[in-house]
Amino acid sequence: MYINLNMEAYNMSVTSVMFKKINAALSKNNYEYALNLITKYLRFVNNNSSEYYISITVLSKQALCYNELKQYQKSINCYRKYIEILKGWSENKPYIKEKYSSLPKSSEDFCEKLASAYENIALCFFKQESYIDAVTNYKTTLAYSTKINNYEDMARANINIGMCYYHLEDYISAIEYFSYSIKLNPSDDQAKFFCAESYRFLKLYRSAINYYQQVADNGSQYSSKSYY
Repeated sequence: MYINLNMEAYNMSVTSVMFKKINAALSKNNYEYALNLITKYLRFVNNNSSEYYISITVLSKQALCYNELKQYQKSINCYRKYIEILKGWSENKPYIKEKYSSLPKSSEDFCEKLASAYENIALCFFKQESYIDAVTNYKTTLAYSTKINNYEDMARANINIGMCYYHLEDYISAIEYFSYSIKLNPSDDQAKFFCAESYRFLKLYRSAINYYQQVADNGSQYSSKSYY
């Protein structure tokens, strides 16, 4: 009994130390080392699956590392696993609660976590210039943010969708989403600037000038950009 208690205390100490080391590595942007630590953590917990939960927070950190290391498909796969676990939690699947920790505390927390995961998947696609796939995931982000009236995240999702359409040269759709973003966040000069650019490409110069002028009046970083 004494030996078992000592072993349990030792194992808990190991996971605690691993967590601290992972967070320390991430704070220093040492993503390769953090990824190595995460792999060791997951291996340790899986080998002791009858006693320990897998923290889904670690899975999101693993996805972050792959993203920063430009291993985008691996990052996407990690986020998809993370999403699968979250959806299992919402469906009250028993094995989820038996195996994982750091699960959502409420339906609002659930939506926030899902919105963030889909946003990160979208970013991976955006970085690879897979703009259509990025749009799909940003729209899912927008849907979950809208469910909980998270206006800041809704504005960010709209501008990100607009940027995807902008790169796809679908300027009418880009303007639509930039306009949504501006309504939610009237001080967003990035949305205004790219809205102006989109109007310019459509040769709707009066509308373009209107937004350029708003950006210039605010004296933001975008007011110094060349329009031609």
